[in-house]
Amino acid sequence: IRINQQSYFEALCLNSLAQFRNLKVLGLNDNFIESFGSDESIFRCIPGLESLRLDSNCLSSVKTTHLEDTSRLRELFLSRNKLSSLDRDLFRAQSTFLKHLYLSDNQLTRLNECTFHNLRCLFSLDLSHNKLSMLPYFAFKDLQSLTNLFLESNELTEINELVFVDLKKLKTLCLNHNRIAWLHRDAFKSCTSLVDHYLHANRIERINSKLFAQQKNLRRLYLNENRLSKIPNGALRELRGLRFLGLSSNRLVDINQHVFKDAASLEELWLSDNAIQRVDEWAFKSLFLLERLILSRNRLRELAFDLFKPLAQLKELWLHDNPLDYGSVSANYKQIFRNLSELYILSISFVHVNESIKSDEQIKSIRENHKKLRFFSIDFYSK
Repeated sequence: IRINQQSYFEALCLNSLAQFRNLKVLGLNDNFIESFGSDESIFRCIPGLESLRLDSNCLSSVKTTHLEDTSRLRELFLSRNKLSSLDRDLFRAQSTFLKHLYLSDNQLTRLNECTFHNLRCLFSLDLSHNKLSMLPYFAFKDLQSLTNLFLESNELTEINELVFVDLKKLKTLCLNHNRIAWLHRDAFKSCTSLVDHYLHANRIERINSKLFAQQKNLRRLYLNENRLSKIPNGALRELRGLRFLGLSSNRLVDINQHVFKDAASLEELWLSDNAIQRVDEWAFKSLFLLERLILSRNRLRELAFDLFKPLAQLKELWLHDNPLDYGSVSANYKQIFRNLSELYILSISFVHVNESIKSDEQIKSIRENHKKLRFFSIDFYSK
């Protein structure tokens, strides 16, 4: 049964649903429900309920007693309400069956360390778009089945070592768009099954070389839009299956030969919008599988002869908006780009160029040397 689409419910009283004792799905979303009325056992008449949608209402509180008779719930939607706190034992009746819990877009400022305890079947927990500034120790303890945890768009400032304990099945962790400036070196030690790790759009200035040591199954790591000035050597050592690494919009200045040494499985690397002035000639020596490299909007003035030599599988190379010296690159073009036979996108720009140089035969030869090029962009900037 669905009672939604702005039906203007302000208080909830479901005695009229007693005739539907075997009801499995109840949709009350997109109304104006502010409270559960005076009846604290509001769902007593439908004990077999498996999916309850209360999202997009005006609820400011939910009591433990309101959910006491919904022990068979598998899905509970409470997103887009006005909840500012959650009772300590709010979900105690749902410990056996609850798999999906949605609490995003509320006004939560804190969590009780016991609120989610014993939800052993919980698969997905969404706490995004709230006002959480900290996470208590063991906040997610005993969530043995948790696979997806969404905490993005809160006000978190740090992650300590006792928050994500026992989350051995967690595959997706979203911490992006917070205010995180500090991460304990063991913050993710228990998250051994992580596949997607979102840490972008925070205020992280440094990371410990052991931070990702236990995440051997990681495939995608987003660290872009932070304040990193350096990636410590060995930080990627255990990430042998990493396919994507986002480091754009940081404060990186130099890329040495050791940073990506252990990232042989990388297929996509974002390094744009930094302040990179130098990339070591052997910085990409292990990246044999790399297909997309974004180095645009940095401060590169030259490209080392063998910089791209190992990148035989590269398909996209974005170098635009760098102050590359035309004379140096054009004179050594064949040497610098000689192994990029699979390239089909090339975007590059130069400075220190006279108008007469733009018709240089060297430019015309680029397409001839790269038969698979589908997109070729070259820009010139005056000194």
